[in-house]
Amino acid sequence: MILDATPAGLSANSYLTVGAADSLAGADLGSAAAAWLAAVTAQKEAALVRATREVNAYLRSSGIARYAAAQSLLYPRAVDTAPGTQVLGSSVANPTVLTTAAPHGFTSGQSVTIVSHLGSVPSLSGPYIITVTGPVTFTVPVAVTVPGFGGRVVNAALTSVPIIPGAIASATFAQAKYLNANADVLDAAATRKGRGLTSASEPNISYSNPERSSDEPHLCDEALGYLQGIFARGATVRSVVVGTPYTYPVLGDPGLGVLP
Repeated sequence: MILDATPAGLSANSYLTVGAADSLAGADLGSAAAAWLAAVTAQKEAALVRATREVNAYLRSSGIARYAAAQSLLYPRAVDTAPGTQVLGSSVANPTVLTTAAPHGFTSGQSVTIVSHLGSVPSLSGPYIITVTGPVTFTVPVAVTVPGFGGRVVNAALTSVPIIPGAIASATFAQAKYLNANADVLDAAATRKGRGLTSASEPNISYSNPERSSDEPHLCDEALGYLQGIFARGATVRSVVVGTPYTYPVLGDPGLGVLP
């Protein structure tokens, strides 16, 4: 399986990369998060692709146009943008090396600003004169002892790029984590449903929902918690980035950690 998490990509099939999901799992608690970190990459990719498909099916439509008419996923929408280039991570090094999700187009000696980069020690958010080491890498003159992830690097041009809203990314990770931990139980539930049964209990989960329509995906409570109250199924969806900051870190992007 090839996982493609390019925002607004023509062949995107996931709202999160495996690396981003791993970062969220590392900051999470419980056996499901531990099971995620222990899973092999192929299993994580399958869970993320299925979770994205199920989140998409739950949301179904929006009153806001997509960012790109030909994009394969429902999100991002036209309002889901932020300046700069996404940062994937920083390295433990002196100087630290930052890697971007797409070619950054910078030149050595250029002034840039790093925003909302999470986890690094010391913090890297702020202005720097950079040294370019590759199309998607550059260094800043800081000795980093703990690597970071996420955020954006911005130059004077302030190029606008598509982003995935925080609620969508968080819901996708929650659903992928749930699928990874309960795949066998969910298969058993599908078998029981095929036999006309509407409820069952297993060691780690129980399920009962005879009213659910046949085409409605089963989203876990955590995923629903990120989506309900901000998204109305079949109605206008408000994904513009305003409001009170939400503390669950998603990719370190100011537009990804805010609920509308």
